[in-house]
Amino acid sequence: MDLSTILLTIVNKMDGERTIYAGYHLLRGKRSGQTLQDVEYYGVKSFFGILPKLSMEQFEEAARQLEQAGYLAKNEDALAFVTETGRIRVGQCPSYQFNGWDYRGREWMFFERLSLIVQTVSNIGAGERSFMPIQKEQAIQDFVKALLVKQPISEPQFAQSIANELKRSIVQSGMGELQKTILTHRLSGFRMTGWTWDQLADQLKRNSFDIRLLFIESLHRLLTVVHNSNDFPFLRKVAADVKVTSYLTDSSVKTKQLFERGMSLKEIAEARNLK
Repeated sequence: MDLSTILLTIVNKMDGERTIYAGYHLLRGKRSGQTLQDVEYYGVKSFFGILPKLSMEQFEEAARQLEQAGYLAKNEDALAFVTETGRIRVGQCPSYQFNGWDYRGREWMFFERLSLIVQTVSNIGAGERSFMPIQKEQAIQDFVKALLVKQPISEPQFAQSIANELKRSIVQSGMGELQKTILTHRLSGFRMTGWTWDQLADQLKRNSFDIRLLFIESLHRLLTVVHNSNDFPFLRKVAADVKVTSYLTDSSVKTKQLFERGMSLKEIAEARNLK
């Protein structure tokens, strides 16, 4: 799995009707009318917003690789299309299990919560109450404190119940062994620090960016299982508010807010300079 093959899959679905940059806006999760129309029309919801921080340099490098390999070309209107050789390559690509439409980068919030919970329970279970939290963001720390405050975190049974839920959800997600390795090695515990992306890349002999893509897909797989089953009560609490609830464009959100304040459609149109 890499950015180039994901981009090739997207361009193939758009079938020569969009420029290459439609893929860039899709991967970053741009909430414009055009991008959201593309998402629905071309059936690419799964890729929407999976890389919200993707740089233009990274994207253009992936596109260059596809063109140099003869998989992708552009017509006189700069519309991107997949060549015959590219279509063969598309057929060799894996069946991606992203769910970008529902998570849009928020899967990272789920993992940050989970990693801090695992670290906290591990340390307290070992009798260590003073440790440097792996997650520095205050919102993550506050969430974990609120979730654990009424839990028997010093009891071995509690740690075991979390471990059991995590193991079962990983198995049910269907993620591969490589993804299991990446996911578990990113976790920290008592006197154990999660591996960095560079350490994983060196150990697994893969590009660190590709490892992140595998990691994102593994989280999407995991979250899908957690959200669709009642067998993981604790993980469902960890996943609270991770799934996106509003699919409106940024412009529509602003209009909705004004409408909810009691403004008429005419007043909204005038205030926002809309037709």
